[in-house]
Amino acid sequence: MTQQILVNVYSHFVTTYDQASLYPPATRSSLMANQIAALNSAYKPASIAFTLMSTSYTVRDDWATDANSTNMKNSLRQSKYADLNIYFQSNLSSAPYKYSGSLRPTGLLHPPHKHDLPERAWWPDRVPFIRLRD
Repeated sequence: MTQQILVNVYSHFVTTYDQASLYPPATRSSLMANQIAALNSAYKPASIAFTLMSTSYTVRDDWATDANSTNMKNSLRQSKYADLNIYFQSNLSSAPYKYSGSLRPTGLLHPPHKHDLPERAWWPDRVPFIRLRD
């Protein structure tokens, strides 16, 4: 029998000042719960389980647009290397480091029409690839 791998998850929700009101606490909680459920569903066959340990919320334009992702990750990262930190940024664009303020989500749990999304947009129905070290 395969031993289950347990992964602690720390999520970080980062948005811009002009979009902060679009993500009230209930919406953020639902988004994080759905992401953990998607991870658990996708990785269950491999005996990997994810537990949400905490969620942070930051309002900062340069971090939400991926203009300063290294600084963001260095500042927000929690716990040890074996734990998973997930960053949800509200305004990723296909041209990183540029923010027009015009990207507005049309739905949180369902992707909007393709023409409304930047190429690198993230939506919770997509499960990220995770590589675990020994």
